[in-house]
Amino acid sequence: GCRGGRVPDRAMMSIVDDLVARARGAGIEISMVSAGNSSAWDLLLKKEMAASADHLRVGEAILLGCRPDDGSPITGLCQDAFTVRAEIIERSRKDGRNLIVLAIGCQDVGAGTLTPGDDGLKLTRLTSDHCVVEAERATTLEVGGLIEFWPSYLALQSLAARGNVRMVHIGYNNH
Repeated sequence: GCRGGRVPDRAMMSIVDDLVARARGAGIEISMVSAGNSSAWDLLLKKEMAASADHLRVGEAILLGCRPDDGSPITGLCQDAFTVRAEIIERSRKDGRNLIVLAIGCQDVGAGTLTPGDDGLKLTRLTSDHCVVEAERATTLEVGGLIEFWPSYLALQSLAARGNVRMVHIGYNNH
């Protein structure tokens, strides 16, 4: 799923089982059979994983509650477990547009993406160290205020690895 961009299916799981059986038959000791990532979530639920599999990497599914292939939500999992708050450092009006510049950029989110938590905001540009958001309507957001974003999995990974990012655990359902 993550390298080839294909959602795994039962036929792929059969290949895994066949390769593991051949390797073990040739005397090769295998200590772990990792048969996929979050893209195999549906196979896991349908009990169609490789019989030889004893490991599955489900970071994106568990952390963000979505399928990596199309971003659709996974029923029963939370899609809002992580938010990113960035500080507003500048506001301007240009060509009839309300523009807001925030102190977050590619150096923070890497190759990931951010989606504004407010439907009235649209991320228009992500530079090395800033983010430009357009407000579709007049807003009371001011310099020094914060805007919330939903991070993609790649953004979440990058942010978690940054030394200057403060992470706050607020608990389940704000408890």
